[in-house]
Amino acid sequence: MESIAAFQTIKDRFSDTLSLDRPLFVLHGPRHFGKSTITYAIEMWLTADVPDVVRASIQLMLPHTDSDNVFWNVMGKTVDRQSSRANSTSFMNMVKIRTGVTKKRVCFILDEMDALLAKPALMVAFIAVLRQLEASSYLCGFLGVSRHDLGRHCDFGPGNLYKEVNLLKAEPFSTGQMATFFELIEPRSNFTKSLRRAIMQSSSGAHCVFGSMVRLTVDHVKWTNEGCEWELWFKQLRISLLLTNDISNF
Repeated sequence: MESIAAFQTIKDRFSDTLSLDRPLFVLHGPRHFGKSTITYAIEMWLTADVPDVVRASIQLMLPHTDSDNVFWNVMGKTVDRQSSRANSTSFMNMVKIRTGVTKKRVCFILDEMDALLAKPALMVAFIAVLRQLEASSYLCGFLGVSRHDLGRHCDFGPGNLYKEVNLLKAEPFSTGQMATFFELIEPRSNFTKSLRRAIMQSSSGAHCVFGSMVRLTVDHVKWTNEGCEWELWFKQLRISLLLTNDISNF
């Protein structure tokens, strides 16, 4: 994960305890570009290596933003499962009390946050709460995940919302990163040169697609195939997976 720029940027900023300006990140980009993998890695790192931070995570769904009351109640339960909050003020006060008792800062992680982005006023209110928590040193940071290319919509929402957050675009693996990966697994699975090229070209560097192609090739012991032979085999395998509805990564 350390070779993925977005992951390292988030980790470095969340680790910086000296800066009073707490990072608010939105990781965006199309499917299969590793956003969920990066988010999961950040969550595991926080849990394992940052004991003074409470991780408040949720995968947002459309019903969670049906109303302000529903949203703040759902967000409250990410910090305290027994919580019942009706507005931003009661939510913020609860977070302050909770972090004061535990002596831990909170890091909010919102996966599938497009439901919130579709409600600009609510999103602005949420960012405002984060900024107030930041000013009181209760906040470690924020990571939201969006499926959209938000760089094309920088003026989204009132007050040019994206001036308030750090946009990080999930980028595909570079040719160098993929080549290095194949070199690392050579002792166990020495892919032929033409097969490496075929997988790199077919996956276009999309994290999940590249990973799935490598995993399936290893599982079926096909790493000695030449590229053209593998492409025919993989096309047949893909059809088989499609027929069994087991094709979520392609």
